[in-house]
Amino acid sequence: MRWPAGRSGAALEDALKHYAASNGLDVDDASMSKFIGALKSKGLVSGAQKSLLTAMLRMRNHAMHAAQWPLSDNIVFGPREMTA
Repeated sequence: MRWPAGRSGAALEDALKHYAASNGLDVDDASMSKFIGALKSKGLVSGAQKSLLTAMLRMRNHAMHAAQWPLSDNIVFGPREMTA
């Protein structure tokens, strides 16, 4: 479970860095939260995009840095409870 979330977070980060750089922002050494903040302050993302990016950043950080995922990939999402 950790790797797909990590890969999608890395893809999001790469896409946002390209978007930020194409709009004149220096993002080479910036953390994801810093260049998302720069995108917001420059008005390149607005409305629901701001909330979604903030939530995606949190999810990416949990997936890559803080989450304690079960060792089993046998997790069921939906109306049933999660099993490990």
